[in-house]
Amino acid sequence: SVLAPTSGTIVVRLTVTDDNPVPSTDFADLSITSSIATSTAPVITPVNSCPVDLVIAPAPTPTTTLSVAPTTVTSGGSATLTWSSTDADTCTAGNAWAGTKTAAGNQTTGALTATSMFTLFCSGPGGNSTTKSVTVTVTAAPPPPPPPSSGGGGGGVLDILSMLALAGLLAWRHLSARKATRIP
Repeated sequence: SVLAPTSGTIVVRLTVTDDNPVPSTDFADLSITSSIATSTAPVITPVNSCPVDLVIAPAPTPTTTLSVAPTTVTSGGSATLTWSSTDADTCTAGNAWAGTKTAAGNQTTGALTATSMFTLFCSGPGGNSTTKSVTVTVTAAPPPPPPPSSGGGGGGVLDILSMLALAGLLAWRHLSARKATRIP
């Protein structure tokens, strides 16, 4: 097989020779530029009694799959991206990740603090796959627990004021009750 060049053109000459009953030769030139192949003959016809025509099938278009787990994390959490492709040599990542990736693999996102989209497409001799995308939703981290109170059994200004008010009320009631029961 001949792979398409990344730049320039490759020309392949296919020669078919048959010597039944008389030697004869036929040929066709196949030009390959990027993912486009052209030929000087659409089909090479059999020479004399050669039983089979040569048919050059186009390279299949790559396919790509991309998934992520989990799809929702709390702020600072991470997820794992997993991808694979068929009929592809390399893959290109975009959006929240970047760079060239192998045709299959997995990668951790790292700490996420905002909802993020990850995209991927793969390339091969047959062209580019459709772009696949996944999204990781980031939710707010739960609020921290309240700080522990100082002292034992309560504390703070409100508790002290409440205790003083209650003590004053009890003292007033006690004095009022004593005045009411006095007999002259």
